[in-house]
Amino acid sequence: MKSTCPLLSIILISFVLLLCTSTPVQASIGGDDVLVTTGGNPQLVSIDAASDGTLYAATDYDEETSRFEIHIYRSQDGGLTWILWGKIADPDPDHRYYRPSLHVAEGAVNRCFVAYKSVYLGQTATEIHVAYSDLALSQGDFSNQTVALAGANKDFDNPDLTSDAVNYSSFYLFLVAEEYQPGLITGSSRIWYARSINRGDTFTNSMVLDSKTGSGLHDPDISYGFGNFLHVAWSRHSGDWSQVDYRRGTSTGTTIDTWDDVQTLQTPDETRY
Repeated sequence: MKSTCPLLSIILISFVLLLCTSTPVQASIGGDDVLVTTGGNPQLVSIDAASDGTLYAATDYDEETSRFEIHIYRSQDGGLTWILWGKIADPDPDHRYYRPSLHVAEGAVNRCFVAYKSVYLGQTATEIHVAYSDLALSQGDFSNQTVALAGANKDFDNPDLTSDAVNYSSFYLFLVAEEYQPGLITGSSRIWYARSINRGDTFTNSMVLDSKTGSGLHDPDISYGFGNFLHVAWSRHSGDWSQVDYRRGTSTGTTIDTWDDVQTLQTPDETRY
């Protein structure tokens, strides 16, 4: 039937055209996601921000021409665009890096820190290293590297890194990681802690926060907070159950007696697989 209101038809047509022209075209990766990198088979990513809003992200990277490296990306426009800012790599293909934990700390020095797992093929032990670059560099330089946790027949993994830079210019760095030692019947698993009082040049005061035989301690996470306390949580797995444990310590403490007893946040009955 012919419309008796041409003005209404014009309004409807204009509204449809407005919708068509104002609807954003989604990228192939979906929504308003921003593509940081392609290739490299990244498994983990760790991200942090500087006080000026600059973003830094680290991920593991593995391709035929770049084997088992850590790549660090930077965004200076609020995450809209990213550049490859730095790498942690070794020309020896048997030296491999995994599982980055990135942390930005500013004060007496302004640095981007990356803790990561270091593996050398043919050796039974794996280590946790920490590298850093000055934030002011147009291209990151992570040649400043130190061994934070290491030991004979120790398999260190899953580091996590933080600092007290929110309160102190001459900040300390705090590191946790898991470690596994296989045994003939059951292996032992530990959560380790270490700190750096010289802004990443060396790590000392390493200690075991928890140790178990016959169950695995995994994925520790560390946070610094009010009252100069450190807060560490991790998961514990055994058979068909798991639980979450927690321990609090002082950032100034150098011995295990400065840490409270381990608490269980979630019991096996609450965290079934």
